[in-house]
Amino acid sequence: MSLIKICGLSTQDTLDAALDAGADMVGFVFFEKSPRDISIPLAGALGRMVGKRAQKARTEADEWLERARSAIKRNDDGGHSFVYKQPESPDEEALCKEAMEGCPVEAIGSDGNGA
Repeated sequence: MSLIKICGLSTQDTLDAALDAGADMVGFVFFEKSPRDISIPLAGALGRMVGKRAQKARTEADEWLERARSAIKRNDDGGHSFVYKQPESPDEEALCKEAMEGCPVEAIGSDGNGA
């Protein structure tokens, strides 16, 4: 079975077009030098619009991961990131929340009521 993946989506119109065309996966780019680069908040908003209509993927330069490196680690074998310890400062908590809210593939999770 083949899957159709459309990447570089950066607006609601392009996302709707990809989903209406039957894309199985939609992708967002997090790389400053790309003309299709989008912000973490925009990716979160677009990702929420996708819902369960398609899988979500990302291409990134690991900027958000670098910024929250003290509390988030990446599992390269599994292709996901995770919060591995509780944030120790308000700044660290804000960075973790930003990453969790902006990650369009829902690969960062929380099993508690806080960050």
